[in-house]
Amino acid sequence: MMNATPAAAPTTCLAMIADDLTGAMDAGAQVIRQGLRATVCLDGEHSGELVGQTDLVIIDTESRNASSHDASAAVRMAAIQARAAGARIIYKKIDSTLRGNVGAEIDALLSVGVVEAVVLAPALPGSGRTTTGGLHHVNGVRLGETEFAGDPFAPVAGSRIEDIVAAQSKVRTSLIGLRAVRLGASAVSACMNDAVTGGSGVIVVDAELDSDLECIAQALESVDAGDDEGLLLACGSAGLFAKMRVGRYAARLGAGSGNALPAGGRPVYGGQQAGAPAGHQVVVVSASPAEASRQQIEHALNVSPDLVPVYVDATVLEGGSTARGAVARLGEQVKDVVRSGRNLVLAVKGPGRANLLQSAGSVNGLRRRSAALLGIMAGLARIAVEHGNVGTLVLVGGDTARAGTNVLGARGIHILAEVEPYIPEGVIMGGAYDGLRVVTKAGGFGSTATLARIVSSVTQASR
Repeated sequence: MMNATPAAAPTTCLAMIADDLTGAMDAGAQVIRQGLRATVCLDGEHSGELVGQTDLVIIDTESRNASSHDASAAVRMAAIQARAAGARIIYKKIDSTLRGNVGAEIDALLSVGVVEAVVLAPALPGSGRTTTGGLHHVNGVRLGETEFAGDPFAPVAGSRIEDIVAAQSKVRTSLIGLRAVRLGASAVSACMNDAVTGGSGVIVVDAELDSDLECIAQALESVDAGDDEGLLLACGSAGLFAKMRVGRYAARLGAGSGNALPAGGRPVYGGQQAGAPAGHQVVVVSASPAEASRQQIEHALNVSPDLVPVYVDATVLEGGSTARGAVARLGEQVKDVVRSGRNLVLAVKGPGRANLLQSAGSVNGLRRRSAALLGIMAGLARIAVEHGNVGTLVLVGGDTARAGTNVLGARGIHILAEVEPYIPEGVIMGGAYDGLRVVTKAGGFGSTATLARIVSSVTQASR
């Protein structure tokens, strides 16, 4: 039985709740392919301002690296506020490697009474994330044996998805295996109904191929057909959401049909309307500890002669007044690069992912060090924007993306397109840099050449 909650307003748009900014962006971009509009809200308290101006509001709770208590509270509040504003929540976006507070955030949504149960399918086959027998894999390796399992901010408890959920939740779980998925959407929808009837609050579903995700999406649509509130809530990476026919949800609920945008074709949020970017320079900012990010930056520098690096040594945080002087010198380096008209990459040098927690001494110490480092990186990014002719920021990693947009005073991002699959481009909404283009990429996502292709693509587009 669903818990009592504040009444939802009549549905006027659809909503997604995501646990970090890059995830919010790459999932939200999937509806652009379907001819719909998507806007990321960085301030969940005011998400209602976007309802009626877009088809999908994505609320970034920025809770992946938070404590389970804080993550639960953030998701619960986001859900209550979205429903009160008239947004129907149709998706919970999580990391494709299940980092973060998966169990706690699912519990929060169930406690609000949004749905009876959550269907959890985190697979992203195109990036090597697959689930078989309830075990999650990355490029064929069990999740618990990969670098993601030892993430210092959000470690993963093994490879079995039901165990990962159970680490933060007492909700009953069940599994729909690959054999049932391959029987088709009707078989999967019957399994989903049986699971709910049997008392499952979380239904894990296997998927190895994009066609498996498509089957799951069709089954979800069948189960929820004709139910305005919804029996099940889909939860996963951008992979499952890409297969959901979001336009059909909108049409059935009457969401978006009367949503009119102001002149210029973008929502008004934060008191300003997004305009066209003025500059041509590209600034890449990465504080991600992922090895993939390090390799991508190195490759981009090797093949992009106009891309100049400025490195921030993580040990700069340990120097007191010396550190302040070092940061000031970095700021001058940034000014020199952008004033010369060249493109810039801001990156961190220091301990790798495996050594971060050890060097910080504790999880709380790690969070403090991370926040300080992100503040330095974001401040340097703002210096670049203030003193250069910057048209696009490329933000690598969810924490980096949020810090970079916060320092510019952004209250949202209106998604425009994908530079390439799961790498979206949008424009900042609100603040002094309203209209500045941003490209976001998850830290561990992509091949060695991904960042170089992004820089090349946005550079050519700005000429």
